[in-house]
Amino acid sequence: MNTPASITEFVGTAMGDTIGLVIANVDYSLREKMGLDKEYGSVGIISSRVGAGPQIMAVDEAVKATNTKVLSIELSRDTKGGAELHK
Repeated sequence: MNTPASITEFVGTAMGDTIGLVIANVDYSLREKMGLDKEYGSVGIISSRVGAGPQIMAVDEAVKATNTKVLSIELSRDTKGGAELHK
């Protein structure tokens, strides 16, 4: 069942301040700003304030199980407000 997403959807939250979002039917201007090819009609975003290991592992499993690609991984500099204390 490879039906294209038709609406923007909040996927959920999980441990580690993780949040998931799917943007369906990405607007041309957003695709252009993100540097995405025209072939990508929907974008999934997984975000977290702390760490990235569990999120990267979850994305790896999801990509292996579906018809998706990882386009970018960006790591946060935030550790729930404590990073500036350890300069």
